Amino acid sequence: MNSELVYNVPDIRSFRELVAYSTEKYGERIAFTFFKKPGDIETITYKETYADIRALTAYLNSKGYTGSHIGVYGKNCYEWALTYLSVTCGVGVVVPIDKELKVQDIAAIVDNSELELIICHDDIKDNLDMLSNHVCRMPQLMPMSQIEAAVAEGRKLIAQGDCSYENHRVDPDEMSVILYTSGTTGSQKGVMLSQHNICFDIVAMRKRFMLRPEDRVLSILPLHHTYECTAGFLTPYYTGASIAYCTSLRQIMNDFATFRPTHIVAVPLLLESFHSNIVKKVKKTKLGSLQYNMGIGASQLSSAIGKILFSQIHAAFGGRLRGIVCGAAALSPVIFNDLTSFGFKVYNGYGLTETSPVVMMHNDFKRRYADDVGTTLLGVQVKLMGTGDDSDKEVQPGEVGEIAVKGKNVMLGYYKDPEATAKVMVDGWFYTGDLALYNERGDYQIMGRIKNVIVTKNGKKIFPEEMEALLEKNRFVKESVIYGSDSGDGDSVVTAKIFPDFDELNKYLRQNNPGIEQDIETAENDCVYSDKYKACLTQIFKSVIKDVNRSVPPYRYIHKFHIRKNEFVKTTTRKIKRNIEDTETDYIILS
Repeated sequence: MNSELVYNVPDIRSFRELVAYSTEKYGERIAFTFFKKPGDIETITYKETYADIRALTAYLNSKGYTGSHIGVYGKNCYEWALTYLSVTCGVGVVVPIDKELKVQDIAAIVDNSELELIICHDDIKDNLDMLSNHVCRMPQLMPMSQIEAAVAEGRKLIAQGDCSYENHRVDPDEMSVILYTSGTTGSQKGVMLSQHNICFDIVAMRKRFMLRPEDRVLSILPLHHTYECTAGFLTPYYTGASIAYCTSLRQIMNDFATFRPTHIVAVPLLLESFHSNIVKKVKKTKLGSLQYNMGIGASQLSSAIGKILFSQIHAAFGGRLRGIVCGAAALSPVIFNDLTSFGFKVYNGYGLTETSPVVMMHNDFKRRYADDVGTTLLGVQVKLMGTGDDSDKEVQPGEVGEIAVKGKNVMLGYYKDPEATAKVMVDGWFYTGDLALYNERGDYQIMGRIKNVIVTKNGKKIFPEEMEALLEKNRFVKESVIYGSDSGDGDSVVTAKIFPDFDELNKYLRQNNPGIEQDIETAENDCVYSDKYKACLTQIFKSVIKDVNRSVPPYRYIHKFHIRKNEFVKTTTRKIKRNIEDTETDYIILS
């Protein structure tokens, strides 16, 4: 396939252009669909959305919020999307807030971003009522349940001659969105994005990735994160596709059956959960494992064969799902290949909030491989730079270097933090802190974060994410973190923290260790681990580590390991927070 081919897509520079284009071209089509209440599905067209945007804009301007910074805080819903478009198209600057944050973190955002108003979901408004004890100045709060009344009042204002939407002017290159990075390393920074930053990314994705007006995207990931906002909301909106809102992760399979999406935007943990449930259900059937393995083998010949052989899996996802976009972290090659064998098209991607967010992505014009993230978007420049003393030099093809990005999708900087901006922006290049290599196929492979790299005394570099991927191929390992611990002689020893797949582990122990049932039940129910149970864990995971070490050179050997009782603490995009300090109580102390 020709990697230079692109789809013909009209250019846009602002959300006002995006909204105008979609309203004119797709006016009568469904833009949003969701459960208003159990059993009651509501649909809203593009024309209706445009009317609501104008009305909410009129209302907010009438209340004196013209030019203000306005927060949006809550779960994915139509009101969230309406607030985002209304603020950015006709009022001021929008500040999406992570609904999982603690009140102290929200307070830091409120103070830093100078919010005048927060439009918040009613279910979590109580979190904001405590803000007054933590902020310098309390913003006004508007529950999303009041938006319907606000829109009605806005319509009256328009009927009386209000033209605030029409009169509002947007500079596509000025700050329009402030996004606070949740990150895996602590303090939040306010990423300033212009509408042109994000619109450039939308157009660049659409040039390489086919989405049609007939398509439907099920919105699952939190909208405050630019990955879901750009790829799962604004891009389908510009395409004329419809967006369905997931009720909850518990109800997600019912949502698939009801809304029958053609695409989803996902993170690896979500796909791992889907994959695990699929494999378990298939293998429970008579001759399940045999049929599963034969099906995987046969489907390598054609994706059409996969759809036929695994038709029950497609039916469970509504029968229309064909595209899965995965980002935020590395997806296991096993899961990538299995989902592909089932007949789904899986697209890996890479990006950051600071790049609006997509930099690299699989596309429709080049074969997709499990171990890479494809090529750069059209118009985005990437170079791989050396680290340490070689940080001013580009690395050679096939060598690992830091990803530096230049393009119209790169942020304006960090809000009110010129020092932090200067650390990552050099001559228009954004230095990501991520490592990659450019392989012989002409694709990029992500190798991890510079901060996580383990360097031995003799200068050898060990990439933890690479070792974690090897560990997590084992059925007994659900999650892992690799890091360097002190060897006592000034060197770093490769060490693993492992959260086991206890279901698989205990199933294996029951089958292979007669008389251990009571020990397993005590561990499962009371989190009390007998010496016998701990001895079994030690034996199993020593074997797991030995298998990994056989596949790597000696300097990368894992020498120590620890077993966690619970899964790792994560960000809202399900990335492990590597810098969280653990306590002894987080681990099973092995004999």
